[in-house]
Amino acid sequence: MFGEHLKQLREEAKLTQRELAERTGLAATYISDLERNRRPAPNHDTCIKFLQAIPDSDAFTLLYQAALSRTYVRLNKEDLSQEQWDLISTITALVPTMDRYECNRVLTRLHHEFFTEEPEGK
Repeated sequence: MFGEHLKQLREEAKLTQRELAERTGLAATYISDLERNRRPAPNHDTCIKFLQAIPDSDAFTLLYQAALSRTYVRLNKEDLSQEQWDLISTITALVPTMDRYECNRVLTRLHHEFFTEEPEGK
């Protein structure tokens, strides 16, 4: 969940909730509620504040966690090839078993494979 990931990043940066609140301009109680999963994952702009406030934070994973917590995509199997459906099924089964570094590595690879254009001439 997003809150657990945020807490881990904050603690790795050796920041208190109050220090993170001061750096982001958010209330310490809000950060506490997020970390205890008492509030839904924040929007993109709030995630950016956290990323700017926590040195060396893993931006991709943090935003991905927020997206997972907030966004549900309904896929229509008929619109996908069998290969695409099998890939989605495999990833769905694997993600809960991965630590954040494995998940980041897989997602980065997928991003490069499917969402970046190859330079011309390749």
